[in-house]
Amino acid sequence: MKLRLNCDEQDLAYRFGVSQLTVSCLFNSWIVIMAQRLSLLIYWPSRDEVTKSMPQTFKKFYGRCICILDCEEIFIERPTDLVARSQTWSNYKHRNTIKVLIGITPQGTASFLSKAWGGRTSDKFITEQCGILENLIPGDIILADCDFTKVDSVGLYCAQVVVPLFTKGKKQLSRHEGHRVFHSVTVQHEYKSLQPLLGYLASRAAALVLPGGKVVAVDPDKDRILLAQKQYGIEPILLFSDGSSDEFPEDNYDAVYSNYVLHWVKDKEAVFKNIYRNLKNGCRFGLAYPEILSPTLKQLCELMDHQHERIVKETFAFEPHNVYERIAHSVGFTTEWIQFTSREHSYPNVDTLIQWWFAVTHGAFNPDFVEQTAMEKFKAKYGDKPVKFDEPVVLAVLKK
Repeated sequence: MKLRLNCDEQDLAYRFGVSQLTVSCLFNSWIVIMAQRLSLLIYWPSRDEVTKSMPQTFKKFYGRCICILDCEEIFIERPTDLVARSQTWSNYKHRNTIKVLIGITPQGTASFLSKAWGGRTSDKFITEQCGILENLIPGDIILADCDFTKVDSVGLYCAQVVVPLFTKGKKQLSRHEGHRVFHSVTVQHEYKSLQPLLGYLASRAAALVLPGGKVVAVDPDKDRILLAQKQYGIEPILLFSDGSSDEFPEDNYDAVYSNYVLHWVKDKEAVFKNIYRNLKNGCRFGLAYPEILSPTLKQLCELMDHQHERIVKETFAFEPHNVYERIAHSVGFTTEWIQFTSREHSYPNVDTLIQWWFAVTHGAFNPDFVEQTAMEKFKAKYGDKPVKFDEPVVLAVLKK
């Protein structure tokens, strides 16, 4: 009756003809026993189990939804200890509370219950510290409210947070937004061609590392390292080091991420062996790489004479994903997740594209070696319009 109707202890004592102290002792004893005996009912199901019992509405819009998260606050008496009083004060409820994170499956069963935290603790902190993220696998979708928009750690597990739409900063939702119940917030980084990716990705990773951890960003180009250090600074938790994909600082890493690197490397087997050797058991290696040169960039290369065209093609070492997979498996990795997608390139005009390609190839593609008539013909295809094209990309997560 206490749990079902939330009756006061004094009310229960009157109903059953016992003292309030007896009711309190019985309740405190049995609540512990019930928690132990019923804990088996709260378990994290596999993706297949969730899919089999998922409502049709979820299957239509969020077929990969694994759980729905929210934090629940429970009122408590005001602690006499000043520190505890401060830790449990909730600015949202304007009372002293304890807070727990609850996860339910799309069909409504409880799948996760965190330990209790003080009401002052943020939803983001509880989510990152309670252990729920360790249950995620690549591709999972979590539905939550807007308090969870800043849980960037979900991105480390290649998962996604979906939150409701809200009108902050605008008068009303657009017509397109109005037809959507939830708004997807992708925590994977956006590609920014004009920003040094070395420092950008490293700084994002450093923001997620707990005190005492560190992020090591490696690049063979010392000029890029200096640029990243200048923009993002030098901190104990964030280190920039010159090196290559097969020679980087030896250590025991919890995770390694390779972003658009492997298609430059000739000896890919040496790369995978080195990463496998420096990775802790059970930890993951994430990689993103293009399988082929995009048709637009290939056309640019073909504008050069055969000698310089060969130089550009020899600059890269593109391989299909099955070659990467074979090498990874041969050194001991297992493929945990793989996705075939595309990266959109967008440039203000064709001249910007040419300058970018010259810089990316370190001068191997040089417009000075292109016949003027051929270059003018290529530019005429785009005029002054922005140049946009998609590049096929493979995203994968390997586990040691």
